[in-house]
Amino acid sequence: MRPARASRAAVVGLTLTLAVGCTADADRPAVPSSEAPPGSPAATPTPAPAPTAGEVTAAHVRAAGVPLTSGDVTLWVLATAPATVAVAPDDDGSARATTTPGTVHVAAADGAGLSALGDGTVLVTVPPRDASAGDAPADGTTGEPPPGAEVAGLSGGRATTVAPDVVRVDAPEGTTLWLATRTVEATAWGDREGGESLAVTPTAWARASGAAAERLTWTQLVALEPRADSPTMRDQLSCHQLGAPDKATWNLEPWRPDVGWLSVVAARCNPE
Repeated sequence: MRPARASRAAVVGLTLTLAVGCTADADRPAVPSSEAPPGSPAATPTPAPAPTAGEVTAAHVRAAGVPLTSGDVTLWVLATAPATVAVAPDDDGSARATTTPGTVHVAAADGAGLSALGDGTVLVTVPPRDASAGDAPADGTTGEPPPGAEVAGLSGGRATTVAPDVVRVDAPEGTTLWLATRTVEATAWGDREGGESLAVTPTAWARASGAAAERLTWTQLVALEPRADSPTMRDQLSCHQLGAPDKATWNLEPWRPDVGWLSVVAARCNPE
């Protein structure tokens, strides 16, 4: 019987302290920060007056906030005076919202959802489709995410849930919120580590965005490579993501035993 699988979020701190050895680069670069990239940021809107508890709704944030867009996903960011926010796109399709010290609220599009995770990162879910209204064919072959699918992630601040479609970020020193819809740059199967291996090249956001990135990367990897869908591959991916994020590729082997995530970490991502 395999060991019980521990909560990844509860042991992130442990993982980050381990010297993950799976042929890591000798001089690993620093984890990418959430600082705004070079370029001219979008015009900063006038800070909003401090809203009352009843005013902090998604409709209010969308009406008064600044849009932050990555791919097909748009969020709205509203700074409470005296804080300000400015947005700028990244070359890889992600986008960042840089805030001055203070409080900001982030809202999803109408019908979409935001889920703040234990480490303060956020998952964005698409609105469910109404099959009776013809939004999706009966066989589900749309090429689009399924109803309620996690389609984007937001990192860079410790978010807390205000409503199913609104989160709040308190940033006394300012912060940079980072939105991304894409986590995997490339995948390639090959013969490595003594057998079949899948090399995953993650995006910069996926390397640096905590629990939201761990979940979204797995979802998108399985969509790209259905053969990767197994517990041992999931555990190896999570181990690399949290313990060796800056490796050029994360090499995952389907033949490695399913020993549970903590044992994978103890084996430096390569359980035998």
